[in-house]
Amino acid sequence: DKDTTWLDVSEHFVQWIMKERDPPGKKVPHDHWLLYALNDLWRQRRQDYYLEHTKRIAAEILSGQTRLADYERTEHPRQDQHFGQKGRISRADWVGGFAPDYRSTPAATRMEGMGAAYRLITTSGDNKASKEYWDSWIEGTDFILGLHYRGENSMFFPDPTKAFGGVSGGSTGQMEIRIDYVQHSLSCLIEMYKILEGIEW
Repeated sequence: DKDTTWLDVSEHFVQWIMKERDPPGKKVPHDHWLLYALNDLWRQRRQDYYLEHTKRIAAEILSGQTRLADYERTEHPRQDQHFGQKGRISRADWVGGFAPDYRSTPAATRMEGMGAAYRLITTSGDNKASKEYWDSWIEGTDFILGLHYRGENSMFFPDPTKAFGGVSGGSTGQMEIRIDYVQHSLSCLIEMYKILEGIEW
């Protein structure tokens, strides 16, 4: 409606978060909602502090994500090996997820946020960070896709076909399907699809 009051209020609230909740020197939460907001605000008002706070949040997400470089192939990987900590892992299906329990929703929400961070950072022209965020996002999305129920991983359900397309709670035994598992995973995948297809929000 072209009323800049909405932007003024949003900007005021984001500034409060950056100064009061997340002041410099303090560890910031993996706030995917704030990354969405920062990306949208950046497109309207290109303030450097939107960019800098995006980098702070993204750095925290990256530091908590299990990456391909952490994977160490072994002949007999154990379910409980390295469980509960970030570090060398022996299970390929944990790549892209987050210790300690490699659940679907924490990974999906963080990847939703990384998608927004990628959009913002790419628009800013920071190619190095853009590549770093993209690689993280790809690995995280692969992790999420691995949690979707298909023929080979839903055979133990009473009616496997009813599970098709659902998302499990994680890769460490959480087999139930919940709406938040599905919603956040789909949101991440839709965002990735739009990037790959060149579709603007």
